[in-house]
Amino acid sequence: MKWAKELNWFNSTVPDSSFISSSEDFVNNKKRGLIYIKNAAVPWLGGGETIINSEVIYQKNSRLEKFKNSKILIVGGGPSTDENNWNPEEYDFVWSTNHFFMNEKIKKVDIALANLGGAVHFSACPKSDHHPQKVHCNCAYAPPLHEYLENHDTILCFENFSPGGNWWKKLGAFKKKYGDRVFWAHTRYHSKIGAIPRLVSIAVLLGAKEIHIVGMDGLMLERFKDRLQHSFLLPTWEERKPVGTLEQLGEEEATKKYLEQYLAFWDYHLHDIGKDVKFKNLGHGHPCNMSTNLLTEILGEEYQDYLYDPNLRVEQK
Repeated sequence: MKWAKELNWFNSTVPDSSFISSSEDFVNNKKRGLIYIKNAAVPWLGGGETIINSEVIYQKNSRLEKFKNSKILIVGGGPSTDENNWNPEEYDFVWSTNHFFMNEKIKKVDIALANLGGAVHFSACPKSDHHPQKVHCNCAYAPPLHEYLENHDTILCFENFSPGGNWWKKLGAFKKKYGDRVFWAHTRYHSKIGAIPRLVSIAVLLGAKEIHIVGMDGLMLERFKDRLQHSFLLPTWEERKPVGTLEQLGEEEATKKYLEQYLAFWDYHLHDIGKDVKFKNLGHGHPCNMSTNLLTEILGEEYQDYLYDPNLRVEQK
C-alpha cells in the first residue's frame, strides 16, 4: 500500500480497520481464520475443496472460472446507480449485492453473481399485517428474490457470516434449494463501508482484468438528502436509521472514518491485489460519491486515468 497504513483487528480497533489481520496471519488468525470458516460457513453451506491463500479463503466452484480475465460491472445500492446511464451490454458480466432485485433496471439484467448478507430474507414473512415496504420485512423481499432467481442463473456468494439465530437454518435451506449456485468466500479485506468493496476484492481475486463500479458512493449525508434515494430500497430520509458501526458515530466522525476506509480500499486494490487490474468509478461526480473528491485530492482531476492504467501506478512514487 502506498497511501495508507494497513489497519487490522490486531494492530488497531475493529471499527477503524479495513482488514481482519496481516496477510501472513490471515489463514490461521484466532478471530476470523480458517477455524472460524469451518465453524460458521461449512456446517450450512458445505465444505469440499477450498482455495486458500493470504488474501481469501473460498469454496471452490467451477462456475467461478468464467470470471478470469473478464470485464465486470459491479452495481451497488448507492444513488449513483440510478443516476448513471450504465449499459450492461458493455460488460462480460454484471455483479451486484443484497436487494438488487428490488431495482427496476437491475432486475431486467442477468446478474452473474451477487453476494447476499444478513439483511436479505430467504422466506416469506408469516405476518400478513407487515407493511410490504418496511426495510426489514421478509414479505418485501423473499418472493421477489426467488422470482428473480428462478428466471436467472445467478451465482450466490455468502461472504459475511455475522447473523445468528434462525438465519443459519434458513441459509442451509437456501443452499439446498439452489445447490452449486451457492458458495462461500472469506476475504482478508473486511472494511466497514459496505458489501460492494468486498465484492470488488472477490472479483480481483478471481482474476477479473477490468472492473467498473457504480453505486459504491459512501455515507448518506443529510446535506444531500434530496438525492439520497437508495437504488435498492425506498425509505425516505426521515425513515433512515444508522445501521452500520461507523454510521452511529455521527456525521462528522463517520465521514472521517469513511474517507479513511475508502482510502485504504483504493490503495489496497490499486497497489496490491489489483495492481494489474483496470478500474473505473462510474459514480464519479455524484455528490454522494465519496471516491470522487478523495481521489481527486490525491491524484487530480484526471484520477480515472490512474485507476484505468496500471502503468501509471507503477510510475508513481
